[in-house]
Parts: sequence; structure tokens; C-alpha cells
Amino acid sequence: MFLYGFDLLAVDDMDLRRERLDDRRAKLRQLLAQPDGIQFSDHHAGDGEIVFRRECMLGLEGIVSKRRDAPYRSGRSKAWLKTKNPDSPAMRRLGAR
Repeated sequence: MFLYGFDLLAVDDMDLRRERLDDRRAKLRQLLAQPDGIQFSDHHAGDGEIVFRRECMLGLEGIVSKRRDAPYRSGRSKAWLKTKNPDSPAMRRLGAR
């Protein structure tokens, strides 16, 4: 199993949610520079539809698209979009219920 870190909301006693995603990810990359079981999840800029199709071909659950200049907001927002692969094992399990 692999854990991938793609966003950092706080470190020590510092709340990072108001910082830009680019800045939060830069701090996360520094924290994960030494491998210890959690890997940094790189971003893929470009045509979202092409990225999504490639991830689906790999059998992944989907993609999360975020505005690079947005602060963190919990809950649904226009700053990020989750697109799920309906054919992924996780989604098939949900459909089997």
C-alpha cells in the first residue's frame, strides 16, 4: 500500500489553510523529501480529460482538480473538483451494496 500526500493543511501549530495550494504543496514536498512511507503526489497540469482517461486506464479511482491559487476550504467548493472513475475497483464495490 502507498500513501500519497497532495495537500498540507497544518504543520506543527501552524494553520496553512489560508495559504495558496502551491505554497502548501511546496511545504509538503519539503516534509516528504525523506522517504518514510508517504509519497508526494505530483500534480499534472494540462488537459483534464486526457489526464482523467489515463488515470482510468491505470485503474485508479479518479482525479482531484484544484485551483493552484486557492486557499483550502472544507466541503464542496468551486476551487476543486473530484472526478471519479466508475470502473475502478472502489467504485464497483460501492455499486455492489
